[in-house]
Amino acid sequence: MPRLGFRQEYNLSSTMSRSSVLSSLFVMLLLAGCNAAVDTPEALLQQQHERWYRGEDYAVTFVQQTIMHRPDGRTDTTLWYEAGMLGKLRIDFAPIGAGNGMLFRDGKRFILRGGAVVREDSERNPLQLVLMDALVQPVSTTLLELTQLGFDVTQLSEADWNGRPAYVIGNRSDEEMDADSARVMHPQIWVDQSTLHTVRILTPIAGSTSSLLDVHVDAYTPIAGTEHESRLSFYMDNRLFQEEIYTELRFRDPLPESLFDPDAWTPVSPYWE
Repeated sequence: MPRLGFRQEYNLSSTMSRSSVLSSLFVMLLLAGCNAAVDTPEALLQQQHERWYRGEDYAVTFVQQTIMHRPDGRTDTTLWYEAGMLGKLRIDFAPIGAGNGMLFRDGKRFILRGGAVVREDSERNPLQLVLMDALVQPVSTTLLELTQLGFDVTQLSEADWNGRPAYVIGNRSDEEMDADSARVMHPQIWVDQSTLHTVRILTPIAGSTSSLLDVHVDAYTPIAGTEHESRLSFYMDNRLFQEEIYTELRFRDPLPESLFDPDAWTPVSPYWE
């Protein structure tokens, strides 16, 4: 597996003075010490949190282009308007006036039609947890919630992802450790070792005991001193079935609590503008 690093050769018989050699070695050791060891999932999540922390009042809005790939080869494209805060994610399906959408909050998922709740389930959105909330809330909270979702947060390994070294949080069988194996059987989070961006999430699918949702985070966009995911690809059984492209990404002042109230769904103003 490739590694990121460098090699410097020294010829101690050259004219370089002993003090210069010692100074160079000191600088090398100092630089090496800047990269804290990552040997547990907790340490990795802590480094991610420190690198990409978005602030305790984090709130974001964006427009999502959703591309569905049908088994017969057809594609359908729709627009979703989204707003997120810690533990909350609102999705409005275009056209807005129809009042159709989805809301995640307090460990529940609400489906809305015509501005009214038509279904309510117990569900924590794993993508929101890994890509949004983990960069805001305490790491201890993230570890607990990941465990509740079925991730083994005691296991950390390494793998190659698109030619780059990555850390992998979660259990991996001997078959999964084989670089030639495309089958993944356990919930996992893959993190680029250099950028500390999450690049892949494998999470259970509600109602399925044999398949995992395989989400690839294909791009990040700079925004307000940090970076936000901006393109995702969704696979199931190695088949691409959905793509998401995020535009008009904006960090906001804390959004009104009423925006995440399923009983008051119709927005008073277009929050995504």
